[in-house]
Amino acid sequence: MYELFWIFSLVLLLLVVLTYKRLETYVDETFSIRKSPVAGQGVFTLVNRPANAYLFPVIFKRNRRLTLLGSKVNHSFKPNCTLTDDATGWHLMASRDLNEGEECLVDYREGPSFVKLPNPKWT
Repeated sequence: MYELFWIFSLVLLLLVVLTYKRLETYVDETFSIRKSPVAGQGVFTLVNRPANAYLFPVIFKRNRRLTLLGSKVNHSFKPNCTLTDDATGWHLMASRDLNEGEECLVDYREGPSFVKLPNPKWT
């Protein structure tokens, strides 16, 4: 009976591991993830960035997986960043000059169709 418990536990663990959606690994030390005044956690630039600067990948098309940074970008109806897409995926671009320490915000309505639309009560 005890062996059956361990076999069941291992099978359950294997199922969890196989079905868990991993975040794509993407590291950029010029950004930080920290508490956001908008909601939860957000992505903040650690350096000044010019308008139209490429920031980082958000979603890879090959598997529709978010990057860790992409999963922390908050919504705003007055964004300072835009999402652009190409053959590889969706990427974050600065829509205006960003100052060091500023949170990267995007309008979720401008993203891919499988991204949840914002609640009208959100800022």
